[in-house]
Amino acid sequence: MIRGIFFDLYGTLYLYGDMKQAWSVWLETFYSCMRDIGLSISKNEFSKECDRFFGREEPKKLDDEMSLFENRIIDFVENYQLATSKNGIRKIAEIVVNSWQDFIDIDPDTKFVLETLKRNFIIGLVSNFDHPIHVRKSLKENQLESLFDSIVISAEVGVKKPDPKIFNRAFHETRLAPNEVIYVGDTADDMTAAAAAGMKSVLIKRNIRGTDEGALDFSISTNSDKALLRTNAHTISELKDIIPLVKEMNMI
Repeated sequence: MIRGIFFDLYGTLYLYGDMKQAWSVWLETFYSCMRDIGLSISKNEFSKECDRFFGREEPKKLDDEMSLFENRIIDFVENYQLATSKNGIRKIAEIVVNSWQDFIDIDPDTKFVLETLKRNFIIGLVSNFDHPIHVRKSLKENQLESLFDSIVISAEVGVKKPDPKIFNRAFHETRLAPNEVIYVGDTADDMTAAAAAGMKSVLIKRNIRGTDEGALDFSISTNSDKALLRTNAHTISELKDIIPLVKEMNMI
């Protein structure tokens, strides 16, 4: 019996726009911020230094008061012997991530789907993201925060999909067993993690504005199609398709 539905965020409840342009603007904005605090390398060299920025191992030194993204910025700043305050780092992180977010839209069906499902199911959000304060701010601005019974962001729990342990906090907070939950996501990592955690999985594969691999966290499985086949995930093409699918799955 399905009692809960957990969702991924980016690419699932939020839609990707032109992500090549998004990362170009991200790089330009980050470079400008670093130049403002004394960085003197060329933009081309800076671009090389930022390759796989989010896919790298976490910095060896982590400031617990700062997000993982902010710690990555601190690591970069220290490597180039630049100087700024914690508040300066926070401001840079906010400016840079907002420049990327400008290319993201909320799926028009998101609020309707969450409100409809919440009448009968426990709703959770489990998302990979290095800057949790940004996710929570975005959810609040879009009036979505209150629709979730549990919100889990990778940088807050220290685990990232495809590691299934990322779901443990959501299971604990909702008091649901994995076999009572469906996870809805848009990548092979989402489906692999859900299957490994013991959940049923649903892949949203839109006909338009689907997942752009350039939008993700710089760590894409090269065997994504094979990984998806192993998970035996259900597939939907629009977010609202999850409503009749859940009813159908509960009747089996």
